Amino acid sequence: MTTSNKLPTKVGFGRFNVDLDAGELHSNGHRIRLQVQPFQLLQAFLQRPNELITREELQHIIWPEGTFVDFDQGLNKAINKLRDALGDTADTPRYIETVPKRGYRFIAPVIVESTTPLYSVIPELQSDSEAISKTYTSKPVALIRWVVIGMACSVLLAALTAVLKHRVAAAQDLNSIAVLPLLAKSNIADDVFADGMTDSIIDDLATMHKLRVISYASVFPYKNKVSEPRAIGRELGVDAVLTGRVEKSETSLAVSVELTATSDGRHLWGRRYMGGTSDRDGLALEVANAVSEALRIGSRSKAKKPQ
Repeated sequence: MTTSNKLPTKVGFGRFNVDLDAGELHSNGHRIRLQVQPFQLLQAFLQRPNELITREELQHIIWPEGTFVDFDQGLNKAINKLRDALGDTADTPRYIETVPKRGYRFIAPVIVESTTPLYSVIPELQSDSEAISKTYTSKPVALIRWVVIGMACSVLLAALTAVLKHRVAAAQDLNSIAVLPLLAKSNIADDVFADGMTDSIIDDLATMHKLRVISYASVFPYKNKVSEPRAIGRELGVDAVLTGRVEKSETSLAVSVELTATSDGRHLWGRRYMGGTSDRDGLALEVANAVSEALRIGSRSKAKKPQ
């Protein structure tokens, strides 16, 4: 029996799903527009997760032989567009890690979505089911096999149902959170702006129904401190930790946030928000509502704060 090296049609990583046949990238059910070259890079990374892919290899993938372009600049642009679509950064990568002077490595776990029928995975079931369909009235042994197969399927279904119920219960148990001070550039003004953004998110989350939120004074000691979310969860007694980064210019604002479960360190949710510098409180409220939804906690509507 030969094994095909072809990448499966559908794969997933983090909060993303990729349909390689359709050439589409989705996040939480929403399609994310991605140009051809960034998508070709993503496909190459998914074919070789956790492996170093050199810049030269990536150039050959997205530009056919005989093409005359500024390869270095073009590859940098394609990588940046892919990172923007994934809400990733070179400084704190969750998906694409830069290997200086060599290339890149895709560091997120890749999950293959199996579409293979059960009978093609276990050929014996296929042959038995065909024989039973023809001779079950005259061959008691085949009929017994069919009954056993049915019982096995019932047990499998019961086990799957139990796992799903456990996951739902675990999600519903997330009812406390700590918002760590958002990171910013070394510029003092940007740092103060990030602190204000953090405070606004905490204030908005504090209005959510049945959600316990750690105060800003309690999370401030973690500012610019590298800590593992599970350790912070134990120290502060919370179910989830929100971390993020603020990128601010004179007129624009970008906020990247990630929600992590402190029980096992799993990624719950993440997103990148864009807006103007005057939209700080509005973006903070949008982040708070999205976090509340990710924690499966009903939120109260709240009017936007005055500018």
